[in-house]
Amino acid sequence: MAIRDVYTDLRLKGKFILDSPTELTISSGGAITPIQSFHTVDTYEDAASDELTAISGGNAGDIVYLSAADGARTVVIKHGSDNIVTADGSDYSLDDANKIVSLICDAGGVWHLAGSAGGSGSGATGPTGPTGSDGVTGPTGPQGATGPAGSASATGATGPTGPTGAAGGDGVTGQTGSTGITGPTGPTGTTGAGTTGPTGPTGTTGSTGKTGPTGPTGPLGGSLTSDLDLNGNNLIAGATISPIEVSYLDGVTSAIQTQLDAKVGKTAAATTIYVDAAGDDGDDGSSGSPKLTVQGAINHFITNCPYIAHACVIAVGKGTFQITSTLSLAGLTIPGSLTIKAMDTSDNALYTTGTAGAGAAATITLASGTSWATNFWAGAEVWIFDGIGAGQRRTVISSTDANPCVLTISSGATDWDTNPDNTSEYVVAGLAKIQDNNALNYAIELYGKNNVTLAGLYLDAFESYGVLGEACPSFTMTDSLIVTSTGRGVYLAKNSSFSLQRNWIEVSSYGFAPWYGSAGSFIDNKVVRNGVAGTGYGMHASNGAVVVCTGENLFEDWATGIYAGGASMVNGGASQVFTNCTADTAIAGTQATDPAYIS
Repeated sequence: MAIRDVYTDLRLKGKFILDSPTELTISSGGAITPIQSFHTVDTYEDAASDELTAISGGNAGDIVYLSAADGARTVVIKHGSDNIVTADGSDYSLDDANKIVSLICDAGGVWHLAGSAGGSGSGATGPTGPTGSDGVTGPTGPQGATGPAGSASATGATGPTGPTGAAGGDGVTGQTGSTGITGPTGPTGTTGAGTTGPTGPTGTTGSTGKTGPTGPTGPLGGSLTSDLDLNGNNLIAGATISPIEVSYLDGVTSAIQTQLDAKVGKTAAATTIYVDAAGDDGDDGSSGSPKLTVQGAINHFITNCPYIAHACVIAVGKGTFQITSTLSLAGLTIPGSLTIKAMDTSDNALYTTGTAGAGAAATITLASGTSWATNFWAGAEVWIFDGIGAGQRRTVISSTDANPCVLTISSGATDWDTNPDNTSEYVVAGLAKIQDNNALNYAIELYGKNNVTLAGLYLDAFESYGVLGEACPSFTMTDSLIVTSTGRGVYLAKNSSFSLQRNWIEVSSYGFAPWYGSAGSFIDNKVVRNGVAGTGYGMHASNGAVVVCTGENLFEDWATGIYAGGASMVNGGASQVFTNCTADTAIAGTQATDPAYIS
């Protein structure tokens, strides 16, 4: 433990106590690693003698005290073999259990033998330690003795009565000459000038006291009223903080909360968490130990790294994954990206798109370039979004392992209405199905989440919404199916930004509902009413939403294919394909009262 940066006086009213030393054994490489301030040291494998050449760890100013664990086994502290030095360049032996040495670490990680004491004889004096904080001033040396006084001048003879007697002769110079005797009548005799005696020598100044090590930090502006025990439970009088808790402050150089905010739960690299029907949510989510549920994979990020700073993926494998509560990303911050997509534990994408090579009544030949295992695509959904046969969706019953791959769809009544050809653009997806059996209001909610992508998924049988998002700065959904007999497809509001491409949306109320300032692109999607034709809206844009339709979006069996209201705008909407809709497009009110429009 290290306590650093003391900026106020530290006053101790009790004792400074180190806990009992614990034993360290010299490693085979000649090193020890101190974990407290006082240790005994034993030789490697209890050898009669061993050399200590290195001390691992340490910061500038760290001090450690060492003594021999057993006087019968000599620990030789080696000078200059690694990171230990002595002042005189000589090795020092701990050959007596009563010998104690102190060492101090400098900024370069070198430990200096600062002093020694104890043992049967006097130990060699250690080198002067580096200057720490101001040491106690040494006592003032005694005052020099006063020099001897000069001898007094001789008294002049008394002059005769009458005229002034002659002045006394000059006395020998002393420290201070005595005054000559005044003649009885005459004027005062001249004062003899004595020579000043020499000044005594100045006393020798006492030596400066030895500088002590820097003490531990005490409470600011106060003093300790009990023993400072670095290994007890009351580090500071009246406090409940423990030494372990104080050690957590080691290396803190600025506001702790600021540092915590910057470091909390941040992804270290791009990460993929796998979901598989044979997985377990207690596993780590790796390809060899996948999670069982999609929410389990989401929770992995929430628990371990809620700040997603990299391109991260949740890979949902083949199968139907039942959910009992809405999939929620609450608790995640995503400055990087999070993609939830259909992909197995071998990193095979479970969706594909391209332009067909050919087609027949019950088959479609995929684009060349990729091959899959036989029946890899069995159970998937294939739909044509552009070209000959656009707007049709069928279930795959088998697939070949050839290149190009040929899919066979259900035969008989479910053959293609219009056979695809080499102009037909397709999506194959739906092997990763998320289902809730009409019990939940929505399958996935994305409140305030940025940079989220859904790809190749099949959202099935929810009650109200497949995807519900508000204030989502960037949301993408591609090559996915949303199918339900009761609810709505995708609802985005509060200035969300979106891109929806090549999706099959088959719902009963609103296929796509961008509201409240949301804006983005709508490309090559099929939006069909599930149930009785002639009700609901294929797209319902409102409250300032802006949608740009490109490619060939298909709207089928709606009361209104595209509806715009509340000053919303749908660019390119009028040129889309509408089948069996009561009204292809509609706007609310008139341009004068509601500037919504569909171009």
